[in-house]
Amino acid sequence: MPSKLSRLQGTIRDHTINWLDNLSCLSLSPASAVQGLTFTDEDLDGLFGKSSDKILGVYSEQDIWDAMHKFGVIDHVAKQGFKQLSVTSDTSDPFVHEVVLTDQILANNGPETRFLIKVFIRRRDFVPINFKAHGRFPAEVQDFMDVMLKGVTLHLTVIEYMIMQNPTKTFESDRRQLPSQRHPGLGCGRKMDLALKHMAEEHGRDGMLNFPENWHNAYFYQAGEGYQFINPAFQGHFNSLCENLKEDLKHKGLAAVAWAVNTQQVIDTDTGQPYVWKPEEQIWPTSCGPLKAYFSSKHYSQLVNKYTEHRQRFVIQWTEELLIHATVD
Repeated sequence: MPSKLSRLQGTIRDHTINWLDNLSCLSLSPASAVQGLTFTDEDLDGLFGKSSDKILGVYSEQDIWDAMHKFGVIDHVAKQGFKQLSVTSDTSDPFVHEVVLTDQILANNGPETRFLIKVFIRRRDFVPINFKAHGRFPAEVQDFMDVMLKGVTLHLTVIEYMIMQNPTKTFESDRRQLPSQRHPGLGCGRKMDLALKHMAEEHGRDGMLNFPENWHNAYFYQAGEGYQFINPAFQGHFNSLCENLKEDLKHKGLAAVAWAVNTQQVIDTDTGQPYVWKPEEQIWPTSCGPLKAYFSSKHYSQLVNKYTEHRQRFVIQWTEELLIHATVD
C-alpha cells in the first residue's frame, strides 16, 4: 500500500516533469521562462492543499455510496453477510484521496482487516510525455501518439491503488491466493470499475488510468473490456503473453499462472531468460473526446496487430511450489 510520503514524492516528480517540459518548449531566458510558466488549478490545489472535505474536490461520501449502489457493489457485498455497510473517506492528503467501504462488524479489527474495499484515487492532467511508458515507445508509436494527441491535455482519474477483500473468509482449493492478496476477494471488481467510470463520466473526465503492479491486475482490467494500454506495442505484447498462457490458465488456473509470472518462472524462449513484468499505463476512455478516438483508430489496431506475435514464445517452467497454487478441479 503506498505511503503518504511515497505518494507525495510521486506527485512532486510528476509536477516537476510537467514544468520542465513547459520550460523546454520556451525559447526564453531562465528568468523569463519561469515567468512564462502556466499552472493548472490542479497543480496549485495539489501543491498548496486546497481546503475541501469532498473527494477529489467534487464527490461526497454519499455520492460514492450512490454510485456503488447503482452498479450493484453494495448489494453484492451485503449478500456476503455485511449488513451495516458505510463509506468513509480521507481527504487530508492534498494529492491522493482515500475511499473505504467497511462494515460495523469489522470496526474492532486491525487496520489491514478493517475494510472491504479501499481505493486511493487522484485526478491528473496528462500530455503524451507524462506517461511513464513514453520513453519505451517505439519511434512509430511516438509518431502516432504525437499526431493523434498533439496539443491535447487529457484529464484523467488515476486509480493509484485498489484492494477488494473479504477479511472474514479464507482461501479455498477452488479460489487460490493471488500475489499481493491477503484475503479472498469480493467478486465484484467489474461492478466497482463501472461505478468509478460512471463518476468519471459525470464530471467530464477523459478516462481512468491505472498502472497494474502485477500481470494478473492487467489481466483483470482487460477482461472487463474497458482498459487498454496507451502503448499499442505493449498492448500487442500483452496479448501475445496472454495467448501463450491460455492453456495454462485453462488447466492450472489464474492463481498458479499469476504466481508463475510474479516469481519469474515464465521463460522467454527467444532469450532463454525469465520474463520480468514491466507494467505500463492502462486507460479506459470515459468521454467521446480524443482519447476514445485514439483507441478506436485504425492505426492503433494496426500497431497492436503488428506487435502481437502469433507463436509460442513464453512458456512456464512449472515447479512443485507453483503447483501448490493450481486450482483443484
